[in-house]
Amino acid sequence: MVSEEISNHQYEYLWGYQVAKAFRLVNKGFAFGTTIHARNIKEVAYIINAMGVPPEQIAKLGAIVTLQVARGRREDDYIRYVDTVSTFGYTKDGLVAQILAARHLPEEKFKCPGEADLLDILNNKFNIKLDSVTGEIERRADLINQLNDKKASRDEVKQAIAKFYQSRLT
Repeated sequence: MVSEEISNHQYEYLWGYQVAKAFRLVNKGFAFGTTIHARNIKEVAYIINAMGVPPEQIAKLGAIVTLQVARGRREDDYIRYVDTVSTFGYTKDGLVAQILAARHLPEEKFKCPGEADLLDILNNKFNIKLDSVTGEIERRADLINQLNDKKASRDEVKQAIAKFYQSRLT
């Protein structure tokens, strides 16, 4: 299920009891993708919880990607960039934000938790079993860099990504 946005700005957006209703569908096996205006993962949890979604259900969310806006070189130029990739965990103490990657400026490299912590989060949350997260990231970065260097078309990128994942299945 895809929702336009969790917001009260437009009548067609999800808000109030509709948000809690959508999250109940997740318990029935539906996947749920949407956007929300929030500065960080804690604000995401706060807004969704205020709509009647309990922390245990919020913890079932997959990846939360937050974007920021920075000024570009010109006064009217703006750069939108990913600043964090996170997820939620749930412990006896309640909802826990788990940062997978973060940076503060668009030109910075992402900082990630240690390899063991990343492997633990990916395995427990997403059932992804890897020998090395760093190695997987490097393989993907190499592919993206190759496609970028050769200025691959959109179709070439799609084909290369499909081929990459197909090769991982065998």
